[in-house]
Formats: sequence, structure tokens, C-alpha cells
Amino acid sequence: METTLRRHTSTFLAAVTSAVVLLTGCTDHRVVGERKVERITGLHAEVKNDKALANVHVVSLAPLQFSDEAATHVGKRKDLQDELYQALRTEMGLEVQREEDRSDKVPDATLHVTINQLQERVGSRVGASQPARVDFLMRLVKSTSGDELWRATYHFEDQAVVDNLLRLNRTLEGGGGPGWKSTRELLQTAFRAAGRDISERRLALFVAPR
Repeated sequence: METTLRRHTSTFLAAVTSAVVLLTGCTDHRVVGERKVERITGLHAEVKNDKALANVHVVSLAPLQFSDEAATHVGKRKDLQDELYQALRTEMGLEVQREEDRSDKVPDATLHVTINQLQERVGSRVGASQPARVDFLMRLVKSTSGDELWRATYHFEDQAVVDNLLRLNRTLEGGGGPGWKSTRELLQTAFRAAGRDISERRLALFVAPR
């Protein structure tokens, strides 16, 4: 009976391992030759001027900028601009203006976004030969002086969870649930995360002990 139990246990573990291979997540490393190089993923932001950030109520959204590398991969730029606009309106908790919007309100700050890398997935959601990758820089600057109030960088590259099991808790960070994600899904998640970061950091300025 002990032999039978071991056989069933072995079969179960093999099935679980096969299932894990189908899942995808994020990577915190890349391999260069035989050496693994750690790379921080996700959103990393900092407040540059807390007093001025607390006084921001209306934000103007500048047109997206693209590096030469990213420009060769981008499709419809207006679609990405709309994704950014909707994410900020939902998460940031501030009034967001676009170039085409007409408003009597003067923006307190302008958000500049530069897309440095934009690599689309090659394959499908269940199998990809090339993962999606995005990398961008965000800067919130005061409209009157150009002083930087808040800055964030974002880097994310999809990778099979089986290659990174110790960081399984980050599987869903790229958004969209299990499966190989598209650049649009990665950007949607990243834009929302940036909007939330600005909102939470502004709120912290008001509730922090004086």
C-alpha cells in the first residue's frame, strides 16, 4: 500500500509541475551568458517636492513621447494616449486635461511620459516565443516653473513562472491574470499603478503628523 501511495503522489506532483509550466509571471532577472543579473521590476516612484505636490489639483497630460527603439514597435499612438488618460482619471483622484480638452481651469502641473521600450508578445496567451516588455519614465512637473514634483520609472518583462517560482507572488503584477500578456495589458496595469502612486503620496502628505 505504501508503494501505491508513493506512485500516486509522484503522479500528482508531475501533473502539478506540468500545470505550472503553462502559467506566466514576471521576471526579476535576466541571464547574460552563465551569469544571472538581477533587475528590479515594476513601478519605482519618488516625490521630489512634497509641498508643491500637495497643491496640485489639475494635471495636464502631455503627448506621449517614444524613444527611437520604442517608436518602431508602437501601433496607434492615440490608443496608448487614451489608455493613459483613462487610467489616470480612474486612479489619480485629480482632474486630468488633454490637449484637445477645453477648460477654464489652469493646470497646476503637467505629466510627461516617455516610453523607452515597447516589445510586443510574439505568440499567443498560452504560448509565446517572445515575451512582452515595457519600460517608461514619468515626470510630473509644475506648470509655472517646470520644477519636478514626482518621478517614476517602470520596467516589466513577462516570463514563465516555472523560471521564477520563488517569486510566484508577483505572477499577477503584470495584469490580466495568468498567461502571456500583451504590451497593452502591461501598460494598462502600469498606468493605473502610477496614478494610484500619485494619489496615495498626495494623501499621505495631508495625513502625515506635523
